[in-house]
Amino acid sequence: MNDLNSNLKIAIDKIENNYNKHNNYFSNIYPFTTENILGYINLFDLKDKNLLTVCSSCDQVLNAIYCNCKDITVVDINLFTKYYFYLKMASVLCLNREEFLMFLRYIDYPKVFKKNKYVFNKEIYEKVKVTLRYLDFESFLFWDELFNTYDLIKIRENLFNYDEYRTSILEKCNLYLRDNDSYEILKIMIKKVVPTFITCDLKNFVGTKLYDNIWLSNVGQYLKNHELYDIVYKLSKILNIDGQILVCYLYDFTYDTKYYDEWAEIYDLISLKMIFKEIPLNVNSFTGLTGIIHNRNDKDSVLIYKKVR
Repeated sequence: MNDLNSNLKIAIDKIENNYNKHNNYFSNIYPFTTENILGYINLFDLKDKNLLTVCSSCDQVLNAIYCNCKDITVVDINLFTKYYFYLKMASVLCLNREEFLMFLRYIDYPKVFKKNKYVFNKEIYEKVKVTLRYLDFESFLFWDELFNTYDLIKIRENLFNYDEYRTSILEKCNLYLRDNDSYEILKIMIKKVVPTFITCDLKNFVGTKLYDNIWLSNVGQYLKNHELYDIVYKLSKILNIDGQILVCYLYDFTYDTKYYDEWAEIYDLISLKMIFKEIPLNVNSFTGLTGIIHNRNDKDSVLIYKKVR
């Protein structure tokens, strides 16, 4: 409960614009994924497997659950990831797809260049909160305190990241949002998994079991390549044979993309492969976010390490 009180105080500081000590890249919640998860998820064998993942938006978890992943560990530096997952989970269980989107979407909803005045709507929250309390009492206390004390729009704008794609894009990035049938499948599957949440920097994470799959999202963009190598090398020791690590998600990038000095170091494949020579990486490309948005052939990629005997 001490962690809850501390995290609630930080959330209140952010909502009240007392940013300073809490304002960094990783302090805000991503409302939904900014990756084309649907583009890469089939590269991984998830059915009846276990997964270690980072994910403040929790969409990586929801899509893995949709694919019948049996055991999920979430390690994230964001203090609010667990609270948001259980809010999303309760929303899936209690709301239809339209209500779910109305409750959690904000930017470009219901139309482009509009903002959703019904975000975190109290009438919809009333449908969710009993289930939220049952699923995770701390998450219930967190959201109930905020929703009943502060302006709902202010919560959304100050506690959440502004990177949010419109609904039509999210439907093409998430298995569970493709249509009503997919959403109903998640409603069934989500009851089968209870994720484990660990709040820490990946640099400090110490695994206590072996994993079939590990997803690092785009964390590599915020690190030097040698720092990322140290993390991946350490994680490779807790990866099962034939298991895979998603080392980094790369936006607007393929194997042949020319590197520019102002880009994040992770995009310099020549340097990266020299550092990772003992952990060989494969580049897998698929339709990218800008490709989906503009209906073009733009590609994103993921760097994957597969452990072999």
